[in-house]
Amino acid sequence: MKSKGKKSTGLLLALVLLVSMLAACSQNNEKKGTEKANTTNGNTQSEAGASAPDPVELNFMLWGDKPAGMDEVLAEFEKRTKDTLNMKINISWTPLSDFSNKVKLKLSAGEEVDAVFDAPWATMINNINQELYQELDTYFLNDEYLGLKQAFGEQYVTNNKFNGKLYGIPFTQGYKEIYGYFIRKDLREKYGMNKISSLGELEQYFDHVLKNEKGVIPVADDGNALRWNYGLTDENDYFFAKSNIFTTTLAGGLSATCQLSEDRKACISLELPGDKETPFPGIPYNFVELSSNWKSKGYFEKDLLTQQNATSMFVGGKAASLAHGISQFSVLNDQIAKAVPGAQLEFFASSDSQRSLQPAAMKTDFKAFNFISIPVTSKKADSVMKFFNWLFSDKANHDLFERGIEGVDWVADGDSLYKNPESGPRYVFPGYEMTWNPNLIRNLAGMDEQVYNILDYSMDVDSYYQTPLAGFTFNSEPVKSEIAKVTPVMDQIGQVYASGAVKDAYANAHELNKKAVKLGLEKIREEALKQINAYLAGK
Repeated sequence: MKSKGKKSTGLLLALVLLVSMLAACSQNNEKKGTEKANTTNGNTQSEAGASAPDPVELNFMLWGDKPAGMDEVLAEFEKRTKDTLNMKINISWTPLSDFSNKVKLKLSAGEEVDAVFDAPWATMINNINQELYQELDTYFLNDEYLGLKQAFGEQYVTNNKFNGKLYGIPFTQGYKEIYGYFIRKDLREKYGMNKISSLGELEQYFDHVLKNEKGVIPVADDGNALRWNYGLTDENDYFFAKSNIFTTTLAGGLSATCQLSEDRKACISLELPGDKETPFPGIPYNFVELSSNWKSKGYFEKDLLTQQNATSMFVGGKAASLAHGISQFSVLNDQIAKAVPGAQLEFFASSDSQRSLQPAAMKTDFKAFNFISIPVTSKKADSVMKFFNWLFSDKANHDLFERGIEGVDWVADGDSLYKNPESGPRYVFPGYEMTWNPNLIRNLAGMDEQVYNILDYSMDVDSYYQTPLAGFTFNSEPVKSEIAKVTPVMDQIGQVYASGAVKDAYANAHELNKKAVKLGLEKIREEALKQINAYLAGK
C-alpha cells in the first residue's frame, strides 16, 4: 500500500530531479519593476541585531469567495514575519465570470496589482503574448531564494515555461487531475448499494436519487464547465494516443486534434470542433450520446446551461453527485460536512484505465494547471517573490495559508495528514490559486483507502504518457482577431456536444462549424498547423 502522504518515488524523481545539480540562474529580467532583483536575500532569517526591513504592502487578486478566517490568517502571517518580511498583503476576491475583465481594467487604469491568479485554461497565454506579465526565471533555482529552490526543482521549472521563459509561479499537486464523480456515501448506503465500480452502477445510483430524494438532482453541473465528461474524455484520449492522435489547446479554450505521422515528426491534419458530422468510430465513450441519454432521464437540472455554481449545489445538499477532480476531495468534504449534517463523501473515477490504476494511461504535458503571475506594472516583484519564498520555505508557513490557524481550523495528524477540529471546518482556501506544491501536501485523515490510492497514482510519473505536443505553446497573435470572432461559436459547439439538450448534436455542431469557418476558422487551422509542425521539426 502506498503512503497516505503521497510521497511516491515517481513524484520525487519527477519534481525534485537535479535541484542540487543546478547553479543559480543568472539571466537578467528586463521586464521587472523598479525593485532590483536578487540583491537581497529572499529567506526570512534575520541576522542577529538586524532591524526589520521597511514595511511593504502587496495587492493580490484571486478569484472566488473570500474564505472565512482569511483575515486571521493574514494577521498571523504579519505577526510571524514582522521582523523578517514586514509585509501586509491585501487580497481582493472576484467572481470568475468578472475576474479577467477586472484584472485588465485595473492594469489599464494603473491600479496597483502585484500578483494575480491566472492559468493556461484562462487568460494566461494571451496575457503572456501581450507582454503583460514579468519574467520570473531569476528567482528560481537561486540560492538567494532557498524556499523556492527546495519546492521547485529544475524539471518542474522547465516544464512550466512558456516561450522559453517562466511567467508565473506554478501550482500543482500532480501532473494531471483525475476526474470523476463525488457522490454521497450516506445516500449510496441508504439505497443498499455496494461501492460504485462502473458507469452503469453510477446510473443506478442516479435512478435511486430520482426515486427517493425529493428536491435533489442526481448530477450537479454548470453550463460553463461541463465537467461531467472530463474523465470520459481522458479515456478517449488514451484510445486516440494508440493511433498517434493527440489534442492540444490553442487559445480562448479552443482545442485542436492532430493526426501525427507514424514517426510523430509531423502533423498530417488538424481537426477542430464541429469539423465532422459523426463521432469518431470506436471511441470508448460517446459523451454526446451519453449526455442526451442522461438529459432525457432527468439526471441534470432543466436549466443546466444557465447554472453557474454546480459546486455550491452539491455541497449545499441540492445534488447527489458532482463531477470534479479528486484533488478537491478534502475541500469538498470540509464544505459538505459543514453544510449537510451526516453527509459523507466518496469518489468514483470515471476513466476505466485510471480507476484500475493502469500504468501510462494518462496524457500530460507535465505542466501545472494554475499560476500566480506578476503584472509588468508592479514595482514590487522582489517583495512578492520573497513572500512566496517564505511560504514554501517551511511546512508550518505553508500550512498557515493552505489549512489556516492550527488548533482552530485544523489539527495536525503527523507530517502529511490533518483532521478537522470538533467544531468542524471553517477556513477553506483554494490552494490551487496560491499554495499547491507537490512537496508540501497534507491530506485529510480518515478518507477511504481508495482515495489515497488514486491520489498516489496521480503523483507517480509512471502513470503518465507524454504527448509529442508537450511543450508546444500556440502563439495566438497572428490570428488574435479570428480567435476573438470564433471563440463564441466554439463555446456554442461545446455546449451542443455536452449539454444533451440538442437533437442531432453532431449535425448541429457541424453547422456552427461552418459559421466559424466564415469567421476565420481556416486561418486559425493553418496557423496552428504551421506552428505545430515547426515545433515538431525542432524537437
